[in-house]
Amino acid sequence: MTLLLLALVVQQDSPDAAGDAAPAAEAIADDSPLARSLDRVIDTPDVDAPDREQWLAEVPPRPEPGVVRGSLTFEQGAAYYRLLDHASRVDSAALCRVARSNSAAAPPSGLFADLLRRPGQWQGKPVALSGHLNRLLAVPAGPNDYGIDTLYEGWLVSTDSQRYPTVLICHSIDERMPLGESVINGVSACGYVFKLHAYAARDSKGRLAPMVMVGRLNYSPPAPLDPPLSGTTKAIAIGVFAALVVAVLVSLSRRPSSQRRRHPQPEDGGFDFVDSEQDGEQDSEQNSASSERAPRPDG
Repeated sequence: MTLLLLALVVQQDSPDAAGDAAPAAEAIADDSPLARSLDRVIDTPDVDAPDREQWLAEVPPRPEPGVVRGSLTFEQGAAYYRLLDHASRVDSAALCRVARSNSAAAPPSGLFADLLRRPGQWQGKPVALSGHLNRLLAVPAGPNDYGIDTLYEGWLVSTDSQRYPTVLICHSIDERMPLGESVINGVSACGYVFKLHAYAARDSKGRLAPMVMVGRLNYSPPAPLDPPLSGTTKAIAIGVFAALVVAVLVSLSRRPSSQRRRHPQPEDGGFDFVDSEQDGEQDSEQNSASSERAPRPDG
């Protein structure tokens, strides 16, 4: 037994054995890539969080009748930021796979219409959305336990929603996306349905829009159109067009003033054109020739 203990002590003190051992957790710097990777693996939640129904227990899927502008209670605010944090930390590829599958299972009327009609069936479930934004705002976040300072609110119009928006909430966007009321094409996102959001439309009528908590707004701008013509190219094109117009007008002004008319050709049914004066002379010669060939009465 004594020899065995001595052997273990020698092995632990051996430089070779120490070199092959994995580094201790204390030796990994907090800001190293390995530490960040480990944090990512440890903190990445499952797409289907088993307790997310409990998070949303205090959040009614549809606002009370008559509510024109939505607001959140303290309990609803806690669920708001918890679901948003979950959406931002979950693996985006795994989230989008489940979201696309759920969205594809929507009835023929479309996902947007079903979100409005059955918000309770969709609350807390991942969905995939794409379309264009007609509004993107940055607003300060309220008090929360997740270190979220800024929220981005995007109003997305999808192909099946006609002109009505879905409100997307996130705290990360593509830096190329401009803030404001401008239209942004090529936007997509995957996230969790939170509730129906009440808002006042521009006609002062109260409307409802699905609110979806997403990790990030993805931006794939469409390919740019052909670049516009430069000022020099435009000037050259206008000059060429004007020269053609002048040439056509000059050509028309030099045409002979005599009138032309069509004469049938018995050989091919076409037409030739002769001057009216020559045509009158030919008609008179034909008439005289016909009078000469006609039989004269006996006198």
